[in-house]
Amino acid sequence: MEQQSEISDNMRGVLIDWIIEVHDKFELKEETLFLTVNLLDRFLEKQVVAKNKLQVVGLVAFLIAGKYEEIAPSFMLFVVIIYIYQLEELSFFLIELCLVEYEMLKYPPSFMAAAAIYTAHCTLYGVKEWSRTCEWHTEDSLIVKLIVSYHEKAKTGGLIRVHNKYNTSKFAYVAKVEPPYFLVQHS
Repeated sequence: MEQQSEISDNMRGVLIDWIIEVHDKFELKEETLFLTVNLLDRFLEKQVVAKNKLQVVGLVAFLIAGKYEEIAPSFMLFVVIIYIYQLEELSFFLIELCLVEYEMLKYPPSFMAAAAIYTAHCTLYGVKEWSRTCEWHTEDSLIVKLIVSYHEKAKTGGLIRVHNKYNTSKFAYVAKVEPPYFLVQHS
């Protein structure tokens, strides 16, 4: 801290106090907090930081520590990341619905994955928007129609553990999303 011209020990303490509050709110691991402070102090030792940039430096240290220590970080940085997270979780939900279906064994895993991602994308965005290659492999195929049917019966069928698993905040409640019926309608 001796080399810092605009930042005082007290300002560092206020920043760490705020980080502790955020850390507690998100119920993160203790290791994340300790690594955050360690990263912050190591950076402050090497680099002069302007007063108006101190909180940014603390936040970056916090995010790096969270990325390193947390398996599933509890924070979402941007709206785009939320959509990507929902797309990922919905894709996993759909592919897990396929795991229990015997008729899906005939499809290569890569086709199932592509079809699940395509179906999830259509579900979230409400449009058939995909590259021509992916459309050729998935859009008009039986596999997408099967995935939509599994999604439709997920909460009422006999095997509902996948639905129950993805109907939680941990998985962004993606099981509540309505299936993309427009993918199975005849044109």
